[in-house]
Amino acid sequence: MFNKRILYLPNIDFSSYVKAHTLAVAGGGGGGQIIGGGGGAGGYVSSSILFEPNVQYTVTIGGGGVGSIGYNNTPNTTNGVDSTIAASSYTKETWTRWYSGSTTSEYSPSSSSFGEIIAHGGGLGAGWNSDVGRRPIDNPGGSGGGGSCHRSDDTTDRGGDIIHIFQGNIGGKSSSHPDIGAGDGGGGGGGGANEPGYDALTTSVGGHGGSGLTSKITGTVFKFAGGGGGGTRSTTGNNYSNVGTKGGTFGGGRGGYSTVAAGNSGGATDGTVNTGGGGGCGGYSTSTSSRQGGNGGSGIVIFRVPTAKYSSSTGGPTITYIGSDTIIKFTSSGTITFT
Repeated sequence: MFNKRILYLPNIDFSSYVKAHTLAVAGGGGGGQIIGGGGGAGGYVSSSILFEPNVQYTVTIGGGGVGSIGYNNTPNTTNGVDSTIAASSYTKETWTRWYSGSTTSEYSPSSSSFGEIIAHGGGLGAGWNSDVGRRPIDNPGGSGGGGSCHRSDDTTDRGGDIIHIFQGNIGGKSSSHPDIGAGDGGGGGGGGANEPGYDALTTSVGGHGGSGLTSKITGTVFKFAGGGGGGTRSTTGNNYSNVGTKGGTFGGGRGGYSTVAAGNSGGATDGTVNTGGGGGCGGYSTSTSSRQGGNGGSGIVIFRVPTAKYSSSTGGPTITYIGSDTIIKFTSSGTITFT
């Protein structure tokens, strides 16, 4: 969440700045196809942050990554999209300052763009066959996507990495199938905000998505950023599994599975909208719809600020009140100004 470069700006008076409890969640990664990996959850930023008054901040909500259709069809899997909060103009006095617990040290935001906060989009879940060039290890995210089942001559089974250590967790490893030369096995689960994605449970069953987190920023429990479940096949031949692989709690999509015969299967599900959940991976099937990976869930940005310090917003956020605080919840992009 932070890149730890200490800022020294002694000539700026921060006493007029507005402290807002802020939660930003990026879009979750798309799930892979045909017993590949689940999508990683969108990265998150959760902190009390100082904003300059009377400066318009642009809030951008990241969309979920696209789940792969499978084999050589398109589209191929993609990472989720970043959610950002950025000042509309940058001056020496216009920037965003982090609070870090009780420490007096201040850190710059995680972006190289001065004054911008970024929650990074979730990593894609690797897919079997067509997504060879889109492995999760080459596409890190807020949380990493799960690894894909692999051929017997390919040892690349590990899940995707993360961009910043405070925004998520790595994806789970896949398995190779011991009896089939192509290496059909189980896909790894996508990483979640609370824990890494699970490795494939057996040589045929995909790993669960990592669990997400909860927040009471809105006054009630808000659940977000679970990883997508890995795809599932069987131990040998046409002995297909009829149990879906769980997505991570709090937004992660379920991994797909196959039933008695190829073509009659339970497809993956999408990550939940506005939670940053990763998409589940497709199961083994000849049916395009059943082998397709789920899309990642879109992100969200929430501010909680003393009512007297909230000025205005655009983009149609949901506004609620708790005691002396105003909660501004963005599920689509807009702007916000504090006073």
